[in-house]
Amino acid sequence: MELGTNPNLRDTDGDGLNDRWESEYSYVVETPSGEVTLLDPLDGNWDCYLLTPEVKGQIQNDIGSSEWDEMGASLATPATLSSTWSSLSRTASGTSRGEV
Repeated sequence: MELGTNPNLRDTDGDGLNDRWESEYSYVVETPSGEVTLLDPLDGNWDCYLLTPEVKGQIQNDIGSSEWDEMGASLATPATLSSTWSSLSRTASGTSRGEV
């Protein structure tokens, strides 16, 4: 399957995540405003409307201030970002921490 990524770069969209890793873990979240593809190797989701100040606060509470600060310093790991997108996914689907 061809992804359309740049074969000369490990990270086509510049979000700090390896394209291969992103392609293995990307998924689509249904929101009231339409679909959002998370962990897309072609789109870093820099302007994702799901990341509101309220959601940023929720993620910071979920992962802790020190890990949040590392993300802001571009030191985020795939595991950290996976947790972040999981939080966004729960928010988009209307569930929050502890709800199933």
